Amino acid sequence: MLKQADAAFVASGTATLEAALLGCPTVLVCRGGALNYLLVQMLIRVPWIGIANIISGKEIMPERLQKHMRPIELVATIDPLMSDTPERATMLENFQTLEKELGAGGPAGRVAQIIAREIS
Repeated sequence: MLKQADAAFVASGTATLEAALLGCPTVLVCRGGALNYLLVQMLIRVPWIGIANIISGKEIMPERLQKHMRPIELVATIDPLMSDTPERATMLENFQTLEKELGAGGPAGRVAQIIAREIS
C-alpha cells in the first residue's frame, strides 16, 4: 500500500524506514501515555524517534508526537506531501540519499550499527 500511496501517516517503528525506502512521503505519528512519554524523553538522547531520521542525522520525515497529533497539525503536515511541491521533492531526495547510505543487500546490520552509534 505504501508503494501506491501519495503520502502516508505511519506509526513509529520499522514501518517508517520501509516507507522511506519505498519512496512514500511520510509523516511519522506516535502517541502514548504521558508517563511513558516522559520516561522515554529522560532515557533517550536522540532528537528523533524515527529510524530514517536517526540514520540521516536530520529530520527527513516530520514527526508528530503526543500533543502534536491534533487533526489540524496532521493535515497541515501531510497536505504539502500529497502533490508536486518542494517539500515532497526534498523528502523524496532525502529518501534516495538514505537508500544510498544504507547500500544494497541486507541493510539491517548497517541500520543497527548506525542506531547503536547514535544512542550511545
